[in-house]
Amino acid sequence: MKFPRKLLLLVTAALLFVLGRLLVFELPQEDARQLVGEIAREAGAALEQLAEDTADIVANPTLTPVPSPTPQRDTQSAYSTIDRPDDVEGFQVHFIYAIPSDELDRMMDLSGQIELSANAANHWLQTQTDGIRLRYDTYEEALDITFMRLPYTADELNDLGNFIVDGFDQLLRDYGFDTSRKIYVVYYDGLFVLPPDNLACGQATLPPQSWGLTATIYLRGYAPEYDAISCPALTRTADYAGWLELVLLHELFHLLGAVPECAPNSDGAHVSDSSYDLMSPAFNTNAAPSNVLDANNDDYFNHENADCPDLADSAFLDPLPAAAELPPAWEYSIGPRSFNPFDMLESQ
Repeated sequence: MKFPRKLLLLVTAALLFVLGRLLVFELPQEDARQLVGEIAREAGAALEQLAEDTADIVANPTLTPVPSPTPQRDTQSAYSTIDRPDDVEGFQVHFIYAIPSDELDRMMDLSGQIELSANAANHWLQTQTDGIRLRYDTYEEALDITFMRLPYTADELNDLGNFIVDGFDQLLRDYGFDTSRKIYVVYYDGLFVLPPDNLACGQATLPPQSWGLTATIYLRGYAPEYDAISCPALTRTADYAGWLELVLLHELFHLLGAVPECAPNSDGAHVSDSSYDLMSPAFNTNAAPSNVLDANNDDYFNHENADCPDLADSAFLDPLPAAAELPPAWEYSIGPRSFNPFDMLESQ
């Protein structure tokens, strides 16, 4: 066993100190030899014990972990597990890439795919509104995307069914995300069996009927009746909003309050006057370029219906409207949830 140099120096210094004391007190030679012998034996025993202890530490190390991103991922690229400092103030949309605990991390937050998708959705919105867009949460001028490895398996999350979006909403609160001025989009990259009564590739809480701050995009939504992943891929270009990008806007507009019951063509938080309308319950997914924002502007955006909410005044828009308004029942949406969906898993 090779002992640390500092340790040997300390032992040597201790022996020299004892010998010095012997010289000072001028002990008889026989007594001095006996004392030095005892010290040497004690030092030898201590070194043997140290050797055994050191060998045990080497064989069974207990290391203090160094600071590192948590959870760790197989990448050298910088990523974030928190909501980083905002570039701008105000009400905004924050994006999250989430995977279940037992499935592959495709790192779509690092590949640029989610940012491209979000920007393509905003580009489409700008073409419909003469330049008005949603205010996104950015960090150092890039979309701020939080990575979350969820504490549940894909099967456990599937067991939530339509309550999965409420589950994500609960987790964001549990993890301390800002609920005072942000709404959230979770790009969920786990295999999710779409409920038979809701084969949509996205979902959101619907204020004021249900309260919350979270929308979900299912990147791997599975339709059992077709035995296939029915949700398409994200767009590949920043100036083309495909199906999932329009689903993203559809769900975000739900969070903002569309479609209000007072709208003339309101049909259960959707509209009934055009299948090409973004807020139709089943907008035409095969003709994305032909879809429109509020056909005829008579239901939820830039309309003239007195005493009926108009999303053109939303505080989440950029530039900020002169008479900016928050979503309906906002005071309830930002408060604590009265129902935790994960309680259902514990009772099973």
